Amino acid sequence: MKTQIDPSRTRQPDIHEYTLPAYWASYLINGDASGLDEAEKAHCDTYLSEQGLSRRLFTDCGEQFFSSRSDAGGLAGDVCLFTYRAS
Repeated sequence: MKTQIDPSRTRQPDIHEYTLPAYWASYLINGDASGLDEAEKAHCDTYLSEQGLSRRLFTDCGEQFFSSRSDAGGLAGDVCLFTYRAS
């Protein structure tokens, strides 16, 4: 199921923000999956595929914070607000 984008979280039409697990940051921003185990990487890749997102278009993430949810589902934990430039 695709994540519904809240219009209040969109600064510009081609920029979107996603609340995702903080430990995905290095993989999404730098392409470095060395800090993820196979299951974590698979979860991230599956989420991106289901949403039609490209890992290479994540450009930034804010400070991490604790949340009971993320756009990718899963358990409560530390998340970041990731910036995605769609074009």
